[in-house]
Amino acid sequence: MRTRKVFTNGWLFWLARHSKLGLVLLDESNQDGVADGRLRAYLLESDVLEEFDRAEFRSALAGEVTDAEFVVITNRYNQFKATAGLPIKAPVGVAHRNFLRKRGLPEQQLRARRLANLSRATHCYSCKTELDNSIDVECSQCGWILCACGACGCGWSRRNAP
Repeated sequence: MRTRKVFTNGWLFWLARHSKLGLVLLDESNQDGVADGRLRAYLLESDVLEEFDRAEFRSALAGEVTDAEFVVITNRYNQFKATAGLPIKAPVGVAHRNFLRKRGLPEQQLRARRLANLSRATHCYSCKTELDNSIDVECSQCGWILCACGACGCGWSRRNAP
């Protein structure tokens, strides 16, 4: 079984090639209401979400997903989500959790700025988006302003570690 774990727009996706269904995408955030032992996957060829028995589905996964296929399936899935009225970008709390998870760091809480009279403005080191703690929340662990991409200072220290 070959799967590709991908973090994009703050979401966590698993991409794979199914022997009968072609390219498939498992959106970790879109598994609510799915019974134990089952999963919900997006099927590129038919442009639908379907539920499957988890063990049977996993046993039929084979083959690598190329970079070009990654672009195609994530773009098509984002179009599918937009048509269904689902958010393309993850809420900041979800993006932060997935950002930390990708780096092997423990999940942290969010908080409003700590000192009402201390206003800070900067940019995200990861994606360069402008940040302002009068608008954006902060990470409770490192105290940095949290970006919509999920980045905070917890990832900075891991990124620059020797």
